[in-house]
Amino acid sequence: MNILICDDEKETVDFLKKFLVRRGCNILTAYDQEKAVKVFKENAVDLVFLDILIPGGDGFAVLEELRALKPGIAVVMMTGCAIDERKAKELAVFDYLYKPFDLDRIGWIIERVKKLQGR
Repeated sequence: MNILICDDEKETVDFLKKFLVRRGCNILTAYDQEKAVKVFKENAVDLVFLDILIPGGDGFAVLEELRALKPGIAVVMMTGCAIDERKAKELAVFDYLYKPFDLDRIGWIIERVKKLQGR
């Protein structure tokens, strides 16, 4: 499974990357909106972990760009503060995570995406 992690905090990216690599995932990373879209365009991505507040724009704007490129992509929004659940639902966010992360929930999300993709 190819997963894109986009967060401006290197520690968050490193933490998620380490956890997901141990689960057999291939990880791509980005630290801002421009890089996230570029990496997404250049790779076959199965799942995106996307911070709500990132340099160059907000996560919801990035989500809309990614959906324009691949409408069915599973996107998990991440935040250290409150999330606009109405907007998340409106944009069909697959799931969302609050920082600090619950590793069991991340594992559960990965298994749900795999199941939906027939893996």
